[in-house]
Amino acid sequence: CSLMTVALVFWLGRRHWGLGVGALSAFFVAATPVAVQQAHFYTVDGIFTLLALAVLGVGLQAVAADRRELLLWAGVLVGLAGATRLNGLLLGAVVALAFLLGRDLDWRGAMARLKRPDLWLAGLAALVTLLLLQPYLATQPEILLRDDFSDDFGYSLKIASGEVMRPWSMVDLHTVPFLHYWTHLWPQAVGWPLTVLFALGFGWALWRREWAGLVIACWCGLYFLTIGGLHTKHVRYLLPLLPGLSLLAAVLGVELYRRWRWPGLAAMGLVGVYTAAYGIAFAGIYRVEDSRVQAARWVFAHVPRGQNIGLETGGFSVQGLVDGQRYGKHFINSSRLFSTHGYMLCGTGAEYLRGQLDEAHFVAFTDVNRYRQYAAVPNRHPVLHDFYTKLVAGELGFALEERFKVSPVFWGIDFGNDWAEPSFYGYDHPAVLILRRTDEFDAAWAAWKRSLATDERCVDG
Repeated sequence: CSLMTVALVFWLGRRHWGLGVGALSAFFVAATPVAVQQAHFYTVDGIFTLLALAVLGVGLQAVAADRRELLLWAGVLVGLAGATRLNGLLLGAVVALAFLLGRDLDWRGAMARLKRPDLWLAGLAALVTLLLLQPYLATQPEILLRDDFSDDFGYSLKIASGEVMRPWSMVDLHTVPFLHYWTHLWPQAVGWPLTVLFALGFGWALWRREWAGLVIACWCGLYFLTIGGLHTKHVRYLLPLLPGLSLLAAVLGVELYRRWRWPGLAAMGLVGVYTAAYGIAFAGIYRVEDSRVQAARWVFAHVPRGQNIGLETGGFSVQGLVDGQRYGKHFINSSRLFSTHGYMLCGTGAEYLRGQLDEAHFVAFTDVNRYRQYAAVPNRHPVLHDFYTKLVAGELGFALEERFKVSPVFWGIDFGNDWAEPSFYGYDHPAVLILRRTDEFDAAWAAWKRSLATDERCVDG
């Protein structure tokens, strides 16, 4: 799907703007870290991105050639996209707008085109395709609102909107809707130079008001409206925007070259070199053994048999790589404090966490499993915040013994992203910290508990 997306971007750019735009936009899609990463993952994002691009490609071609059969195929693809992810149905509105306005952007002729059967037949094709693939949307629509289990759509929607808070969504608590994507996530996904070019390319498309560019900009704008205001903000949410913004950026890049020749070429060269270096560096992480496997090998080689190891639960835990017959597994269930937030004194919470580590000789965890999340909310969860930050700083009777991390590196340049959005590096290159117990354990915990009695974030005093 990812390779087909690159090919389709090239075809779309060449078809509407020429070979230069096709090649440059395909390069942007192929080289950016978010595309490289998602091409390795079996998630819905890659499939949805391909389908969305296919809708735009077939829809634009159908309107440009005025061919009913192509418009029907665009409708089928809209149904496929909507069945994959519900906001794919917005593509139907984009195709309809492109059809009604036509290549000449004729608002006065829109009503006449609305009466043609082509658009209505395409809409019917989209609806039939959607209901064939997801019949429960008609037969049991209440399923969408069900939130009994974590796999339910309604439950996921509540987490995404921030109505229900979970440990992994803590890191998004103080992020700014819409703006955060441009100040933090796009730079992680594609690098700062291309982020700036994306914004300029989108603005150029709106100012220039060229038909195909406006249609693609319309899709990018509508899709961004559906994700930009969510509480949870993940880099992978941006993948469906990548082909469209790459096309718009390439259009601007070629225009800069045509107008100013060498300055334009130099500017695009800088963007291209940085993007290629960042993409190659990121792809390089898949050539190196995973940091969690490296950490597990170290534990086996250096931790004596029978020692107790403190391990976390959670999606990015290393507990599955530690041999439970060789070592004692002592689980740090910090989620209990999260679940009882507002019902426990800080000192009581500290005592609970101490009990989790009382018999542990070592602690092993990834920075992205719980540490990053609670480090972001010092006032909302003071005990969990202090526990993780003090533990990593060596202030709770454990000292850092080893740290394993695979970073994107190219020609000695480290594109480090230790403070990136957690899911962006949690799946394939998190940092693993291994800490050893020291003689200061009892004194350190006693001092921390005393400080909580006067901590303004707690009610203990």
